[in-house]
Amino acid sequence: MALYIASNHRKLARYRTEELPGELPEPAVFPRVIEGIDAAHLLARALRKLGRKVAAVLVAYEIEGRSMPDIARMLRVRRTTAYARLQLARNRLALHAPF
Repeated sequence: MALYIASNHRKLARYRTEELPGELPEPAVFPRVIEGIDAAHLLARALRKLGRKVAAVLVAYEIEGRSMPDIARMLRVRRTTAYARLQLARNRLALHAPF
């Protein structure tokens, strides 16, 4: 008997609809999240403009925190070449900084 009543209740609940009042409000987006997304897009665009070799040194040194001898070994270049690429990347980014 209880099983029969429970199944009837489920059937009735299945066909119920609820009217929503008007349009749904816009979801709350925090300004810092938007700023972070914008900054990530700007960085990605800047890294693409730098070129692979120069960007690789910049990312490894500034973002990943690797040492310059490790970067030079990883990229199979002289340490002075790695430092030169880092300086070139910094200079190019400074020219296009939106300050």
